[in-house]
Amino acid sequence: MAGDGLMEGWVGKVVQVTTNEEPDPEVGLLEGWDDRGVLLRFAELEARLSGPLHEEPPPPMVVLFPWSAIAYVGVSAEDVEPT
Repeated sequence: MAGDGLMEGWVGKVVQVTTNEEPDPEVGLLEGWDDRGVLLRFAELEARLSGPLHEEPPPPMVVLFPWSAIAYVGVSAEDVEPT
């Protein structure tokens, strides 16, 4: 796929995915992507942002966003290490 080299540096980073149906972006850790779409992981992100919890965190949730539904995938420039 075009742009694969650019997105490789995004794996494990916080990304925003905006879909055609929903104006508010989904924010999660980029798990990866394939021909079906983009995979975001959510529970680990929440744990990282909120710090240590007294309770055990929920199991990670990975959601597939199909390419046909994606309007935009972005990551903050300071989160990407130069190649």
